[in-house]
Amino acid sequence: MSKISKQLEKLYDGLYAEAEAILKMYSPCEVKVRNGHVKCLGCRVKDEVALQNELCCGGCNFHSVTGCTAEKPLACKLWLCHTAKTKYPEVEARLSVLREIARSNRLYVYRGDKAMTMRNAMSYFRWSGFMPTLLTLKRLFV
Repeated sequence: MSKISKQLEKLYDGLYAEAEAILKMYSPCEVKVRNGHVKCLGCRVKDEVALQNELCCGGCNFHSVTGCTAEKPLACKLWLCHTAKTKYPEVEARLSVLREIARSNRLYVYRGDKAMTMRNAMSYFRWSGFMPTLLTLKRLFV
């Protein structure tokens, strides 16, 4: 494993841990059981209009009846639906900073797990010749 790869992996793990801590602190998805089904805030709001997936992540290849099977899906931790963003603007503000760090280092892959994201980032940096910004991640908020 190259030095850049190790640094990107360390940054990825730090971003993931930070996002997870923010989500745990605020619980913006408000996942609850409703009528025997697990629903998140966004899908419960949409249910007022039409039948929707039980969770925003429904339809993802990593989503199963037992939950998410992806290893550390960073983009999923950094994403909030419009309903959650509106109700929890402080959470969105905190996650948006992390999201920009992830994007600037090619570590933001929609519905991607850690391995897929790392392959994508390393492939880009090898192809482009650019170096990742590798911003030092300190405990930004929590």
